[in-house]
Amino acid sequence: MALTPTQYGDNPFQPGVFAETYLPDQLIAGNEHLVTETQTLAQQAAVLARGTLLGKVTATGDLTVCVKTAADGSQTPYGILVDQTDATAGAVSCGVYVKGEFNVHKMTIDASWGANLGAQFAALQDPARAVQLYLKQPIDATDPTEVNAAGV
Repeated sequence: MALTPTQYGDNPFQPGVFAETYLPDQLIAGNEHLVTETQTLAQQAAVLARGTLLGKVTATGDLTVCVKTAADGSQTPYGILVDQTDATAGAVSCGVYVKGEFNVHKMTIDASWGANLGAQFAALQDPARAVQLYLKQPIDATDPTEVNAAGV
C-alpha cells in the first residue's frame, strides 16, 4: 500500500523562541481532594472574584456571598467560587468548590467575619471545617537572601 503525502504550500511557520511562565493564583493550599459542584449564583451587585466565600440561601437554594450577620441561611459557609463570575444581570450557573484546602490570603471574605484577615480566619475556621472547607494560612517563602529594609 502506497502512502500519498498531503502537500501544504506557503507555510506560515517562522522560526523563533519564546518562553511562558505559569503563575498559579495560590488559592488551592494543599493536597486535599478538591470537589466541585455546579450551583446557581443569585444576582449580585458586583462581579464576584475567584475565591469568594459563598453561603446558600435556604428559601431559594441559590448561593450568595457568605455574610456572618445574614439570617437567610447564607451566614453558613457553603463553598468557594471557582472562577470570577458576573451575576449582575441575574442568577447564573457557576462552579463552586465544596471540599478542599484553601489559602485564606487568596480568598475574598465579607468584612462581617472580622476587621482583618486574622480575625476572619479565627471566625471562619470551625464553620468552614464543618462543611469540609479547610482554610490555611501558609507561611511566606520569601527568599532569605533578599535584602531587607535595614539593608541586611
